[in-house]
Amino acid sequence: MIERIEEIIQEQNLKDKAKPRYLVHRRWYLFGLLRKHGIRLERIGEMFDLSHSTVIHGINQAKYYEERNDKLFLMDTLHLQNEFAGQEIIYQQRDLIEDIENCTCMYDLSLVQARIKNNQYKNHIA
Repeated sequence: MIERIEEIIQEQNLKDKAKPRYLVHRRWYLFGLLRKHGIRLERIGEMFDLSHSTVIHGINQAKYYEERNDKLFLMDTLHLQNEFAGQEIIYQQRDLIEDIENCTCMYDLSLVQARIKNNQYKNHIA
């Protein structure tokens, strides 16, 4: 498992200090996954070139978002969840126009944007 996580870190540039939401969520998710499997905080930090205190913060954030079933966090980490659970990724097909019409705030628009990236719209032309 650790070897695959190290591959993912390289493939998705998760060592990069970039802060797009989806990358941060993926880092946090992997922090929590590694910690659940008994990996020391210092080792996790070494894998990502981060301090152990940053890892602790990320683990706490991941736990917070998971407990609240935060849609963006879950969507940003779905492929990782499925990979490590051994499940195939199956996205529910949604209607883009309907989702846009039902947006009432920026959070809703962020969900639409994440769904577009995950190819979840039946009427979306890439």
